[in-house]
Amino acid sequence: MINIENLIDYLNPVNIDEIIDLKRLNINQLGNQIAFYSSQNTDLTQYNIGILGVQSNASNSSLSNSANKVRKELYQLFSWTDNMKVVDLGNVNQGKTVNDTCAALETILQDLLAQNLFCIIIGDDQDLSYVQYKAYENLDKKINVVVVDEKIDIDDHFDVASSNQFYINKILAHKPSHLFNYLQLAYQSFLVNPYKVELLRKKSFECYRLGYLLEDMKRLEPMLRNADMLSLDISSIKYGDAPGQKNHSPNGFSAPDMCRIGRYAGLSDTLSSFGFYEYLVDNDTKGLTAQVIAQCIWYFIGGYYERNTEDPTLYNSDNIRYNVSITDKGEEIVFHKSKRTGRWWMQVPLVHSEDQPYVLVPCTEEEYKIACKREIPDRWLQALMKYSQ
Repeated sequence: MINIENLIDYLNPVNIDEIIDLKRLNINQLGNQIAFYSSQNTDLTQYNIGILGVQSNASNSSLSNSANKVRKELYQLFSWTDNMKVVDLGNVNQGKTVNDTCAALETILQDLLAQNLFCIIIGDDQDLSYVQYKAYENLDKKINVVVVDEKIDIDDHFDVASSNQFYINKILAHKPSHLFNYLQLAYQSFLVNPYKVELLRKKSFECYRLGYLLEDMKRLEPMLRNADMLSLDISSIKYGDAPGQKNHSPNGFSAPDMCRIGRYAGLSDTLSSFGFYEYLVDNDTKGLTAQVIAQCIWYFIGGYYERNTEDPTLYNSDNIRYNVSITDKGEEIVFHKSKRTGRWWMQVPLVHSEDQPYVLVPCTEEEYKIACKREIPDRWLQALMKYSQ
């Protein structure tokens, strides 16, 4: 691990003049609210959020403009957040090989995580998700990984590590494993072999279709609430709203949906890194995709500064406990609701633990209503299987 102040050796600070004229911006626009990492500003302990660009594909020089294109749009947005402490770290210095660049990114992320500095990554290749995952290895904890993608990037050799396999395989096969749960969000059924969904679910991981999430976007909030890292493929956004992508699907999340995802991610108490991947600036002729990413980051920042760590099990006026009977024998599921934030949790028993009788799993009011019909919510069953392993 490197000294946090020596990150300058791994980073290429932003040349602001090449991106935008800050003098023409209002004092309340983000370009004048965000700090910039440089050789004169190396103390990162004063910041909460860092923005980092990375290009792993050395064969395409245009990709280096992707993060800067997003920056140009982001800097023009107005800040509504008081006492914002965000720093733009610049771009990772590109190594001679992809592996060199990935090694530099992993080292940087390890140090940022150790310093509790949230990192927003704007990268060219979603394979960098594996690097993002490896950066958590030294934290001595199991983490929850959430991936948003229209496809499931996994091959049939599920538990075999190799240099040419998909990044999801690498995450699942990594030893020693520090993965607790994996959530695949927004896959589109007609683009995915059912076998891949079956593979993940057999491992007690979670997969949710795009259609299921679009029925009620509130379902996303509890899925992100306990996440540690989030990886988002720009192809999960429909092409009409984000043409700067490698795929051209008419279906996907909309720009407003992305803003909601950004806010939910910001509100998550545990999330510590958020990667935007597969943005192709050459396909984004009018900058529409860059605007979507920038606005998602804007909503993330707003949500981050409204984070509210809660203990819903406390007996006070802010919390409500519901004991819901699901059988005639009196078996029940216990739900908790925060009146302050409106968030819900459900108790899942720990059958193999003597010290801790249950764990709290984030949920929505929908799961509570299902239990009130004497039906067991799917997410409760999935969590029970996960914690019973």
